[in-house]
Amino acid sequence: VDALFLTSTRVRHNRRWDVINFNFDHSHLTIVRTVIHLYIHGRDWMRKHYPEILEQKVVDGRTMRRRDLIIMIHHVARRPHYQNLTHTLKLVESRHRIPAGLGEWVQFEVKHKVPIWLNQNYVTMTLAIKTREAWMRPFLAIDTEDTQNKQF
Repeated sequence: VDALFLTSTRVRHNRRWDVINFNFDHSHLTIVRTVIHLYIHGRDWMRKHYPEILEQKVVDGRTMRRRDLIIMIHHVARRPHYQNLTHTLKLVESRHRIPAGLGEWVQFEVKHKVPIWLNQNYVTMTLAIKTREAWMRPFLAIDTEDTQNKQF
């Protein structure tokens, strides 16, 4: 049963965060697992769009291939009386090999349930997706080709 309905396109934050808003309605559900699916671009796609990202120059002059991505997903919370004050709670951090080909879907299982998810039947949720290093960010398929974010 799908309990998530995105309310707006995502926002790219100046601190390398991608912020996604969605409605969470579980009034008729029992939450057993929380799994987030994210598409990661692969080596073939990156060679075409960002070829310089695939290689990393090392200090001694050797060139090494980049192999892993570290992706973090945070819950963003706003205090009810202080709308300008926000804080984040890391839900998951995961290391993934850069996929061969065009890319692949990866899953993130959220083990720590945010209390507001369970205490309210309907709420607008905000997740922030971030990579450990700036060069990893283009691997995340947050935008569609026409930048309309149609997958949301």
